[in-house]
Amino acid sequence: MTWLMWDGIQLVDAMASSGIFLTKVTEKHTLSVSLVDADTSVSVLEIDLEASDDGRGVADADAKWYNLSTHSFSGAEITALRAMWHVVGKPVRRIRMKVSTSTGESAGDLITGRYTQGSA
Repeated sequence: MTWLMWDGIQLVDAMASSGIFLTKVTEKHTLSVSLVDADTSVSVLEIDLEASDDGRGVADADAKWYNLSTHSFSGAEITALRAMWHVVGKPVRRIRMKVSTSTGESAGDLITGRYTQGSA
């Protein structure tokens, strides 16, 4: 499965993701994910929004991440090949999005994630 993009820029990989720094601390986050399911075999998909506040660089492999939110795609969202959700009350500046669980993916599948930063 090819992986997540932030507003069209591929920054997050399914196996090793470094995250991005936001322009300011933000407590409102909107995430939308669309799926190209090449052979209509995806049956389970969960996406994590994670944050780090340990002060390490964006690409530092020793950075410590914690989960802000996990979104489990419903059957209807898998059928529609998209989902959108909001995470609020989580003031952070460094985030990443990643697949925590997937079942049925194939080589031709593509997941595109979009992140929108809310006002502080």
